[in-house]
Amino acid sequence: MADTCMTSPNDGMIISANAIQKQLKALVVRVAELNDSMHLNRTCDAFGHRNTTDELNPRIEKLYTGCHQLFSDGYVNSDVYRIWIFLGYRFISIFCDMETVGKYSRQRGWMVIQRRKNGEVNFDRGWNDYLHGFGFPSKEYWVGLYNLDALLHQKRIGTVENNLALRIDLTDWDGAHAYTECNSFYINPENDDFRITSIGTCTGTPQIRSPMAYIVGKTFSTFDYHSNTIRSPECLRLQRGGWWFGSCRHSNLNGVYATKEEQMTVDKIYVKHWKKVNSNNTSLRYVTMKLQ
Repeated sequence: MADTCMTSPNDGMIISANAIQKQLKALVVRVAELNDSMHLNRTCDAFGHRNTTDELNPRIEKLYTGCHQLFSDGYVNSDVYRIWIFLGYRFISIFCDMETVGKYSRQRGWMVIQRRKNGEVNFDRGWNDYLHGFGFPSKEYWVGLYNLDALLHQKRIGTVENNLALRIDLTDWDGAHAYTECNSFYINPENDDFRITSIGTCTGTPQIRSPMAYIVGKTFSTFDYHSNTIRSPECLRLQRGGWWFGSCRHSNLNGVYATKEEQMTVDKIYVKHWKKVNSNNTSLRYVTMKLQ
């Protein structure tokens, strides 16, 4: 926009149009900050953990819609940052992984939507908690299905880039690591139970691509809400937490956290074929799901 001027009818001051734009942008940021402060009144959920939108970040005078934008602007440390959500006109707190380079984008800066690292946060929760999110972005957390849908939705409405890539990193207690990265992650909204309709083309560790690809077409479910007719009563009894399940024997990254003495089993955090990655079939220590 050209730096045109206008005259105030009150005092004859010459006001730059660019200056007005900057003032309006600052006002948007301030309104969002006030919205954040209102959320602070509900500090804890039923499990004693703050909602993911309540963990404040250092003041940043810009609206960022992704961690890769933050990285490009010089915020190179992996940390919790506020990401702007057009849908709802608000911020959410997201842990940004600034170290991992995308296989497709060749860029750093990933929005972590799920994180497991020590079992500190209880993931054995019902539908309402998985809708709204729980835990701490700086520690362990689930971003929430509403927030996940909003992050993906703002891509689809053309406000920023096209569909997001999904990357999943897995590390067991022996240190064995595997990952899969898919270039076009897409879910349907709540009226279809957040069904995954696409993950695009995937790369990464061959042994885990198949169980991760199996989630396509599956709806999200929990112990107290499920529309998935494939799940047997035994599956409902064994697998805790919320996930795009399908049958029992493929994956559940939101399952019960296992100790280093345990092997991977279907009733804990589970990925089919992990024994092909590590013959000891050791349980997972670190899990992250992230978007770019």
